[in-house]
Amino acid sequence: MLAYILPMFDKNYPVTKLANFRDLGGVRTETGELSSGILFRSDDLSTIDEDEAQRVAEHGIVTILDFRSKLEAEATGRGPLENYDIEYLNLPLLDFAKQDHDIGQRLESVTFTNSMLGQWYADVLRQAAPMIVDGLWAIAESNGPAVFHCAIGKDRTGIFAASALSLMGADRQAVVADFALTDLRIAQILARLSHSQPFWTEEVMVKSGALVRAEAEAMEKMFEALEVAETSVVQVLEKAGANAELSRRLQNKHLVQ
Repeated sequence: MLAYILPMFDKNYPVTKLANFRDLGGVRTETGELSSGILFRSDDLSTIDEDEAQRVAEHGIVTILDFRSKLEAEATGRGPLENYDIEYLNLPLLDFAKQDHDIGQRLESVTFTNSMLGQWYADVLRQAAPMIVDGLWAIAESNGPAVFHCAIGKDRTGIFAASALSLMGADRQAVVADFALTDLRIAQILARLSHSQPFWTEEVMVKSGALVRAEAEAMEKMFEALEVAETSVVQVLEKAGANAELSRRLQNKHLVQ
């Protein structure tokens, strides 16, 4: 528990390097596991340097999904990856859901719990489901590897990862485990956030509680909130237009049978 108090972020981390870029290969589903080198998730790709952009491009990525708000995307653009032949799609999930993208500033006096965070995830999933489905079609139809990201690769990225993995047949345990991997790099991730968004001082981070963590309980609470509403991730997506063809395409592209 003491490790979660101070320091909240790694002051020595090189902030132009990604801290939460990872391959989803190996995640187990009902019918196989995700292939390596096909689908990646990440923190902010727009604030990296040219060397890091080259490292990302070397994975053969042909599609980028950016879940940051329009204001966030306009503030820093696409970064050096704009100079590569990579399709870019901005899907501002919180704009679509009519929610403040900077929830930390809006609720500065609130210390988030994992229950609050999980409920928020469930709300965003339901409200932004049509845009999430658009993103799922984009990665299903991509002609090569894809990466999706937001600012720190935890909340909006976590909701989309939960959606993609669930629709490909991953169970709750696998989705939660993937989410929690972000917490292993949280000090480096928050270093990058504090540099790109100066509002996020160490003091604010400490006050924000679970909002600046990626503990398994938060994603568990999202599933519980959906259960209370008598629905599931897949059912929410199906109501928003996901169908058997989308699932089939995602599974055919991403799964090793």
